[in-house]
Amino acid sequence: MYETQLALIERILNSAHFKRAPKLSAILRFICLQTIPHASAAVSEYDIAIQALKRPDSFDPRIDPIVRVNLANIRQRLERYFLAEGSQEELRLEIPKGEYRVVFSDREGKLSSEVSASRTGGTLGLFWKPYLSGTTRNLFLFTELLFLGNDEGTHIRNIFCNDVDQIKSALSRQLDNYDLGHFRPSFRYVSAGDAQCALTLTSMFASMGVLLEPTNVRFSSWKSICDVNAIVVGTCRSNHFLDSLQGDEDFVFERGKVVNRNPRDGEEASYGLEWTAGNPLVRDTDYAIVTRRPSIGRGKALTLIAANQGPAVEAVTDYLTQERSTKDLLRKARLRGKPGSLPAHFQVLFRIDRISNRRPRAKATYLSSRIY
Repeated sequence: MYETQLALIERILNSAHFKRAPKLSAILRFICLQTIPHASAAVSEYDIAIQALKRPDSFDPRIDPIVRVNLANIRQRLERYFLAEGSQEELRLEIPKGEYRVVFSDREGKLSSEVSASRTGGTLGLFWKPYLSGTTRNLFLFTELLFLGNDEGTHIRNIFCNDVDQIKSALSRQLDNYDLGHFRPSFRYVSAGDAQCALTLTSMFASMGVLLEPTNVRFSSWKSICDVNAIVVGTCRSNHFLDSLQGDEDFVFERGKVVNRNPRDGEEASYGLEWTAGNPLVRDTDYAIVTRRPSIGRGKALTLIAANQGPAVEAVTDYLTQERSTKDLLRKARLRGKPGSLPAHFQVLFRIDRISNRRPRAKATYLSSRIY
């Protein structure tokens, strides 16, 4: 199988799609050679930049998106190859979105045996195991942001209010009793971070052979999530499911900050959004909480991804969909339950660092955890 995979890679690299694209070829060759011997392995964005693109050791993926941009190009070229000159290939190759590893399947889409095991195996498979049975629906619960809008196209909002019954009074106080009579509630926008979170998770779940269904909480009820596994994302001030599902755990969001109800040695009693102005960049530090616990329905799982801002949600999602970072998380947080599973109830607190006047993904760093 190994020789067959290498032969396919060489045909791809010698095709018209890659022959005159040395940088893309270098990246694809590097990822293949690093991950083929270990089907569940993945390389990091930093490794690709340093070793395949020969960037300096000071390379920072938070500032320079060159690897992500090139990977998107590579995925498009691979798709075109298998639609054209590679249409008769018995073996297919892809790089799942959000991952830096290769996956092989036959022409009908059946995974090679070692890769099939890796998709639901490894640390990623262990972390998301409750969602991978294929017998229970998996819902991704998000919400839209509430604005007040008028016929002239002006839309305004208060980030601490996502309630139709309260939004006018909240904004009126904020705007010195400005007349909002011609403004109407408008749910037309979704946080970019929540949207990217949905794309990343649905892509990862698809690569594992299971479906994740995006569902708007405005059209959901508590009864509708009793018999499903659920992932709820966003901010507690806009997603009322997230706010209501906060329980007696140590880490909770209150008015835009993380409150630590039982600080341990070296921990703070609260963690709030921090801004550091510089020239010409502005850096900010945010925090996010990931909570896993049994859901309302018996035997079902619930995962909450809560943060102050969309980029923090996006960063944590990236962290939890990469084999290497998830493996690091399990080691640092000591998330060990019964053999082959994680504890049914735990929390992880992350710090999120971001440069605000650019659009690279923010970086999530493990900070602390609890097992209940």
